[in-house]
Amino acid sequence: MTVIYADSVFWLGVSAYNIVAPDGHEVNLMNMSADSPENENRRLEQILSDHDYNIYDLVWIEDGATFQGTHIRGIDSRKVYEQFLEFSEEEDIFSENIDYVLNVALVQWFGGESEKAISIIESIEPAELDGDAYDEYQIIQAGIGLTYHDLDKVKNSLEKIKGEDYSKLAQKIKEFISSFYDGGLEYEDVEIGQKTIDDNRYIGYYSEMISLTDTWNSEYREKRNEENQSNSTRILYGYVTRGGKALEGVFLYEDISSGMSSREGFDREVFVTDSEGRYQIKGLNPETRHIGMAIPWHLIHDQQWINNNKVEKETETVDFELKDGVRFTSLSIEDGQLLYEISDAARNENRSYFMKIRSTDPAYDINGSSIDWEINSSEMTGKIPLDEIAKRSSFSFSYGSSEEELDIKRFLEPLYLTDEYYFEVRPVDEDRSNFSWNGLFSDALAFSLHVEGRDEMSKGDALLSEGKVEEAMEWYDTDGSAHSLKVLAALYTRGYIPDEENSAAWELGGVDHFKAAEYMERLIEKDGSTNDRLNQLARQYKESFQYEKEGEVLSELRDAAETGDSEDAYLEMVIANNMIMRGRYIDGTDRYFEVGDPEIDGDRYFAYFLLGMRTELLPDEYSNELLEVEEIKDYETFNQIMAEGKYIDAWEWMYKMPDSDIKTFYTLLMLDRMNLDGISFKDMKTELGLEEKDRFIDFYVEETMKMENERLSKVLRLLKEDYNWFWRDMPDEIEPMSDERDPVKDKKLND
Repeated sequence: MTVIYADSVFWLGVSAYNIVAPDGHEVNLMNMSADSPENENRRLEQILSDHDYNIYDLVWIEDGATFQGTHIRGIDSRKVYEQFLEFSEEEDIFSENIDYVLNVALVQWFGGESEKAISIIESIEPAELDGDAYDEYQIIQAGIGLTYHDLDKVKNSLEKIKGEDYSKLAQKIKEFISSFYDGGLEYEDVEIGQKTIDDNRYIGYYSEMISLTDTWNSEYREKRNEENQSNSTRILYGYVTRGGKALEGVFLYEDISSGMSSREGFDREVFVTDSEGRYQIKGLNPETRHIGMAIPWHLIHDQQWINNNKVEKETETVDFELKDGVRFTSLSIEDGQLLYEISDAARNENRSYFMKIRSTDPAYDINGSSIDWEINSSEMTGKIPLDEIAKRSSFSFSYGSSEEELDIKRFLEPLYLTDEYYFEVRPVDEDRSNFSWNGLFSDALAFSLHVEGRDEMSKGDALLSEGKVEEAMEWYDTDGSAHSLKVLAALYTRGYIPDEENSAAWELGGVDHFKAAEYMERLIEKDGSTNDRLNQLARQYKESFQYEKEGEVLSELRDAAETGDSEDAYLEMVIANNMIMRGRYIDGTDRYFEVGDPEIDGDRYFAYFLLGMRTELLPDEYSNELLEVEEIKDYETFNQIMAEGKYIDAWEWMYKMPDSDIKTFYTLLMLDRMNLDGISFKDMKTELGLEEKDRFIDFYVEETMKMENERLSKVLRLLKEDYNWFWRDMPDEIEPMSDERDPVKDKKLND
């Protein structure tokens, strides 16, 4: 789309429209183009004014990572640069349109194309600039200097700033350097209000630094140090390196409070790496969970590192070793084959990789769809049939409103339509106790490749996009293509009927796991099976209580596993659960005990051990409590029936027993965990008005807290400790379970 309007009012109008436009109907300024440097400059000014960008842009890394502001996609910044080169061939834009040049440099910087940004800035002759352009040039130079910890460059640029508003910014940057780097700079104490930040985008480019400087003053430091003071003599140190070279000026801090830092300050004190990349923390707070790092985004967005910053009792050092990120160095399609080459600075024989494919169009991020393909470390170059890759595509729905759930973009999987796609490769290390990061809030490591698919949506897709869902489903069923069958399976899995009274509701009507399983069966028969398709089919069988069929698929998945992967803990635990649901209680609980990690997964399966009183499989904190409960002997018959896999008989036996804490104990466990092939205790929850998860949680908590037997109450609380059920706000009143109703007989489950 070429825009010929020369007036900036047009671009303001586009921006104003986007504010009121319905979701999914906004105009993407990045997808537009202009016919002159003047017009392109107006477009870039609007783009740079519509979002919060920071020249000095910190990323905060603890047990996760956060950042403030916005970034520009690399694919978009590169298009801006290509346009810039074309205009440069036609006229001397450095003399004729310096504002445009500065904006192009900023787009490159905010898109992570730092080398291009620096190259453009260094091509400018500052002596030829005047007015705001001169100051804005110096402001950009100061931000680049801060990012790479070239403080001499920063100071030199700040001294040359002349304008009043920009002079205040210069003083604030000096205060930042003096506060955090002990730079010995003299500065004036100035205030920069939010209105000034909002009205001048160049000052806004330092909003994060201004906020951090204003907050992290001597009074705040004293307060936080007092809150988290420690008499500890423990010393912890480490190094921060990038490509084997020391990174100076990086912030390290103790992550003491739970959750990510708010970026308004540090939990206690801040430590800065020296010229050797070294930092040292004296008097480490004993409550420290991680060593956090605040580092400029440009230094890390295209890097990889092992996230081993957790602080244990014996931890003495925490290093951050950054290396060039894993990426495809070449990628092409020939004769239906994807030819690739992978580069990895940290390659080792115990590392494997996942190739991920997703659309380059941000509008399709609504789906989160991607294709995963595993690559071994011995296959750093190779080729893969494109049609086999396409079989891995699926719809990875994220939560949103029901209207978004039916957005057609959710059903246009990668490689389905002719388009540009991102191909990324991510490392997976054998030791998964420490997560490997590869790139951060950036597409710098993504390879963009044009792939031929369908030229346009199918008729079913068009109907779905128009909201004619049932007509679309009829067309998809008749069509019977792999894409159509995938869409039908997804619609019956997630639902396809919006809540008319609440369009923002997450729940959709029409969920039918039997139908979803039917369409997955057809898809596999027509287009072949993959691990993902088999897993989806197994889940549909489980959700429809067809446990015999689920067991057959799980066995197929186990048989298909590569040598060495047959003991995959997650798959084996699913198999253990399936055994129990098929009435093979002893086999299932034995399998859980063999493959499960009690510290990590115990809350998933301890309840099954309790129902059959298999105390020998339980940790002491559970078994010791239960063995002290005298009344539990009255339920030996119940435990025996459970062990035989006759769960309905066990329920009926229990229902006839008088009310007691032990009866409540087993009732809660049964309702929480048990099903049987072809039937579900969820039906009982429905009869009791407990089908909604939150309603059942409230019921579980209320009944547990009413117990007089503290040991039974403790066990029930232990089971939900990691779920935080007992920290929820409780309603004033919970309806008790009716004594007059037998949900087993009401539902005629024995039939």
